[in-house]
Amino acid sequence: MRPLYLTLLLMLLSAPDAEAKTPMRRFALVVAANDGGGDRQKLRYAETDAEAFLEVLAGLGGVDPKDRLLLVQPGATEFTRGFQEIDRAIQAARPNTERIELILYYSGHSDENGLLIGDHRVPYGDLKAQLEQVQADVRIAVLDSCASGAMTRMKGGTRRPPFLVDQTTQVRGYAVLASSTESEAAQESDRVGASFFTHALITGLRGAADVSKDGRVTLNEAYQFAFAETLARTSKTLQGPQHPTYDIQLVGSGDLVMTDLRSTAAALFLGEAIEGRLWVRDHRGRLVAELDKHRGEPIELGLAAGLYQVLFDRGGQRVAGPIQLVDGARAELDTTRLLPVAAESSTLRGDAPVEKEWLSVDVALFPPIAVASALDGPVEVGFALNFVMSKSAALTGVGFGTGLSWVDEDLTGLQLTAAGAVAGSGRGMQLTSGFNFVRGDFIGLQLTAGVNWAHDRLVGAQLSAGLNGAGQDSVGLQLTAGLNLASNFDGLQLGSINIAGDLRGAQVSLVNIGGHVKGLQLGLINYSERNDGAAIGLLSYARENGILSPTLFSSEVALIAGGLRIGTEHMYSILAVGAGHVANSEAWAAGLGLGGRFTPTESIYLDLDSIMWSARVSDDLENENLIVTTRLLFGYRFSEAFSVYAGPTLNVGVDVGEIGDATVLIPSWASQPGRRAYLWPSGTVGLAFN
Repeated sequence: MRPLYLTLLLMLLSAPDAEAKTPMRRFALVVAANDGGGDRQKLRYAETDAEAFLEVLAGLGGVDPKDRLLLVQPGATEFTRGFQEIDRAIQAARPNTERIELILYYSGHSDENGLLIGDHRVPYGDLKAQLEQVQADVRIAVLDSCASGAMTRMKGGTRRPPFLVDQTTQVRGYAVLASSTESEAAQESDRVGASFFTHALITGLRGAADVSKDGRVTLNEAYQFAFAETLARTSKTLQGPQHPTYDIQLVGSGDLVMTDLRSTAAALFLGEAIEGRLWVRDHRGRLVAELDKHRGEPIELGLAAGLYQVLFDRGGQRVAGPIQLVDGARAELDTTRLLPVAAESSTLRGDAPVEKEWLSVDVALFPPIAVASALDGPVEVGFALNFVMSKSAALTGVGFGTGLSWVDEDLTGLQLTAAGAVAGSGRGMQLTSGFNFVRGDFIGLQLTAGVNWAHDRLVGAQLSAGLNGAGQDSVGLQLTAGLNLASNFDGLQLGSINIAGDLRGAQVSLVNIGGHVKGLQLGLINYSERNDGAAIGLLSYARENGILSPTLFSSEVALIAGGLRIGTEHMYSILAVGAGHVANSEAWAAGLGLGGRFTPTESIYLDLDSIMWSARVSDDLENENLIVTTRLLFGYRFSEAFSVYAGPTLNVGVDVGEIGDATVLIPSWASQPGRRAYLWPSGTVGLAFN
């Protein structure tokens, strides 16, 4: 018999390892600081950059919610505590984890000596020491701030596009990526809505940097993509080119994988034939990816499921359109829309001079006779009062007057004027009695008695008595007594005539015209290129997947009848005329009806419709007979050319006249003297030409 202690030992040795170690765990400390203290210009996008970077780490970079910490405008104590908190979490995970990585991301101000967070300075030497104290195997610092390249120079980091092969699997050490050299300003863009460097880095991490096409983005691939994009995008700005830098001190073997595209919920695939500059915006209008797509190089971008708007620039011409991404699926891009390219402005991350001069109040008769005309260069105005016309580079506040309010670039606030309002792009409201016009993107409300127009994109509402017009991929409400126009539209168009490209939402008017409709068209006349929603009206038709079917049929109301079924894939209208013979007299009938179609297979369909007939007998033309016939029809397609159908009907006759002793168009067994409404069943059979 085996000794007890030996049995227990064997059981322990053979038992599965309940505490098996996790191969790798990644932590993230993300810091954002728009305020650099003193008289430095506050940044606009440090916080949103940090949130976007954290989002891509969570979706594709393997960082769990419990392993990340976001600090927004922290003080000196909070900044230090952030490192301590992350370090405690790492130490707690150490016994059960084979390798631990820390990613530090900082978006804000800095100079050649250190980070500038409010009135607090963090010297680069102290930052490096704090990083080294964290008990992680790999420490990666990403610094998006002015002169941040000074930290990479501490160990001889150089300004050049590539670096040596990245290493992980058994890797140890640290890496520092900086958005600029020690003598350059880091720039952010209003059109991008982010800093150039962070925006490029995130696009690369989403898959644009995957040169090897293995579904993973390494540190080396991400940096090279961010370097090339940042340099290209800033080479023509007023501040000049910006050169990202790096310092890599890693040892080991394997590739340091930053993001794994195979773990994404959805993907946008760009085929080999696509070539040009690409912008991808989410349903909120936020730019989530931007890159140059070269012919012959397929690219897959990892994104969350949802509706996106894509814009291409091919040789100065833009092609744009929406695309829906769903969980677990890859959607391939194919669009054809053209829009002009708008100019781009940028601001600096640091102590560089402000691009526009600030003027709190501008009073203008017209541009040459105005307070702003006394200043050199572009002017940003807080309050503009116009009598004929005021003009400024930017308006951050209110433009008010009896004439025209003109803003060359950005509107942030309200234009309230009698004649009209013009802006390059903006957020806020335009309220006039004449016209509102925005050349670029507009988020907010346009209200006028005349014409509203958002040339590139609208996110918000347009209310007018005359015309509303919105560009590509607009979202919101268009309400007018006249005409609504939109390239692609997500929302509600309500007017006398609605015209849109691809539509997700609803069109309600007398006449609705759409491209690819995924929603509702409600009106007298509805037309679309393709309708995957519903169209309700007197006459509706979808060219690609609609019903346009001449038909011949026989029923009790009309022994011989012909008609036309016209509509969308599941709903149709029917126009019909017929003739019969009743009580030795000829009978004539004309009918109009609505119906719905269900198609269980390609060969079989089921129709349910109702037709209102107006019938007259030749011997009594003054007496009109109204009959409503509801039909349940079972159809079978013999080929693409024709089908046959048959089914029961239920007829209701109202105010039917009489000829002698015979009730017109009513079978004798169903008619009763003295009654003015009759109900009786019958049937119909017919032939349809598909």
